Amino acid sequence: MTEVLESPKFAIAEYSATAAALAELRGRLANVAYDLSTGKGLDIAKKDRAEVKGLRVALEAKRVELKAPALERSRLIDAEAKALTAELVALEKPIDDQIKAEEQRKEAEKAAREQAAREAAAAVQVRIDAIRAFAVIPANVKAAGIQVGIDNLTAVEITLEAFGERAGEAAQAKAQTLQRMNDMLDGALEFEAEQARLAAEREELARQRAEQEAREKAERERVAAEQKKEADRLAAERAAFEKEQAAARAEAKKREDADRARRDEEDRLAREARAAEDKRIADARAVLEAEQRAVREAQEAKDAAARKEAQDKADAEAAAERKRLDDEAAALRAEQQRAADAARAKAQAEAKKAAKAAAKLAAAQKAGPRLLEALKIAVAYMPQGAEQDGIADLIAEVEGSAA
Repeated sequence: MTEVLESPKFAIAEYSATAAALAELRGRLANVAYDLSTGKGLDIAKKDRAEVKGLRVALEAKRVELKAPALERSRLIDAEAKALTAELVALEKPIDDQIKAEEQRKEAEKAAREQAAREAAAAVQVRIDAIRAFAVIPANVKAAGIQVGIDNLTAVEITLEAFGERAGEAAQAKAQTLQRMNDMLDGALEFEAEQARLAAEREELARQRAEQEAREKAERERVAAEQKKEADRLAAERAAFEKEQAAARAEAKKREDADRARRDEEDRLAREARAAEDKRIADARAVLEAEQRAVREAQEAKDAAARKEAQDKADAEAAAERKRLDDEAAALRAEQQRAADAARAKAQAEAKKAAKAAAKLAAAQKAGPRLLEALKIAVAYMPQGAEQDGIADLIAEVEGSAA
């Protein structure tokens, strides 16, 4: 059962039929899922859409119909208002133009006054800055130049006409600048006084230095004269001394020649004595070396005989040891051969015994597999040889016949 929603309330009575149809359509078509994959479902969807669209188009036509008289009246209202507005503006504009012209004139006068005030303030600032600039003095300006600046600044008059409301500030700047300049003047005066004092001291020092140099020059000349006199005296004494030294050297040379001749003779005699002593020592050394050589040769012969005797003894002992070891090795090999022969004889006896047992086993095959296994065990412990091969063949034959 399809639920029919209540139609909403609208102020326009002409829309009530559309509102009622909308309520019915909403209850019937809201949230409908169409099966558009089939032709029938697609036709139903198109039919419902056409129904809703037709209602919407009819509503729009009704809206245009209902609004047409209102639009005509609205156009009439706008046209008459526009005509009345044009006539009112024609009356208002000349008055507005006069008022705006007066306002612009007043704004221009105000801007001119403000510009004049700014320029006047700037001019006052320039004058105040000029007052303060008096204190900007280069470092090399003398006190007289500073005094000229003080006089010029003192002559500057601070008036209301020139500085206006900033006259007090200008007067304060002038006082401060004069104070600074007076301090600078005092410093310059002190500096120039100090420089004058230093200049006077330098002049006095220069005068004293000139006098000192004159005294030192005179003293150097006096000392040079005395030194020359003393040098002349020393030269004369040196000449006399050198003459005495020459005579002494000649006498000393004469004594030295005599001493040299005496020493040469003594040296010759000493050399001859040393040569004789050297010959005696060389002869004695030759005799001693011959004796020592004979002793060494005898000792070497004795040592060689002892070494040979010891070597012979060592060789004999080594030969005896080698013989003992060879004898022991031969005895060991003989013992091993005897043991091998005994083992071989034992094995052969056991092989014969096993052959006999195998023969008995072949004669009594019905004795059972246990005897055959015992024969196999015996063969396993026998040495390799013809006997073992024969018994193995016998076992195979027995097993074949038992099968």
